[in-house]
Amino acid sequence: MKRIVRAAGWILGGVPGWYMVIVEPLARRLRVGETVATSTGAAIRLDLSDFVQRKYYFRSYERRELRFMRSVLKSGDVVVDVGANVGVLAMEAAGAVGSAGIVIAVEPVPTNAQALRSNAQLNRDIPIVIVETAVSDDPAPIVLGLAVGQSDRANAGAFSRDGEVGQVTVSTSTLDELVAKYSGERPIRLLKVDVEGMEQLVFRSATGVLRRHLVDLIMYERIPGLGDSAVQTTLREHGYESRRLASFGRLNALSDQRPATRSTVRYGVVASVVDWILGRNRLETLIAFSPSPSRSR
Repeated sequence: MKRIVRAAGWILGGVPGWYMVIVEPLARRLRVGETVATSTGAAIRLDLSDFVQRKYYFRSYERRELRFMRSVLKSGDVVVDVGANVGVLAMEAAGAVGSAGIVIAVEPVPTNAQALRSNAQLNRDIPIVIVETAVSDDPAPIVLGLAVGQSDRANAGAFSRDGEVGQVTVSTSTLDELVAKYSGERPIRLLKVDVEGMEQLVFRSATGVLRRHLVDLIMYERIPGLGDSAVQTTLREHGYESRRLASFGRLNALSDQRPATRSTVRYGVVASVVDWILGRNRLETLIAFSPSPSRSR
């Protein structure tokens, strides 16, 4: 049964929305743990009661992002994963950079950080540093939690500052401090930031790293159609230009225009349903490029 559902996830996971319609109703019935190999050869232990880990197990999680990571990382690279959750992307990166590289996985939620440590133990030949903290330019502790509507969902990645349920108070560090402590002046090939709307706090805490262009590539998220974000403004001030990560690893120019809706019904279907099927107005993954990448220095 699991093999059939995994195959369905692989086939349908790249089509916007169809994982939730076809695969998830079957996948959520499984509540066991599984240790699997990532596409880059690292090991990861997955709790299939958690939505993020379950979606990854069924080969439908962050497919564009994983493809992009595999295309740009090589042995010996340094990767910083801010908002690492239980380590799905961090372990994928670890397999790509190998024992000559280093992965710095930053995760403030204690239960997620513990899962990260367990996964790092499965890959002892690869330097994986687990840092249990939030990243911000404000030294004061931050209260994280789940939104009321998310409180009954098994989704370890949903913690944010706006959460009112299952709250936890966490310490903070700046990204400049973390890089200086764990990477020093070693160039960072990829910085991935996924912090549930707190991205600007992260980038405001990284002015030294950005000013010196220590990071080649930055992977982060935005909601399309909301205009030029403060994050993009901050990155441009330091010379970084962003592109949208599209299907099959393509990088497209940014557009802040929402699709025009002339009628509430299109093609005989409610417009919002059409937008959902086509993947419009969802979170987009952006890739920012350093003006002086380390590999060309």
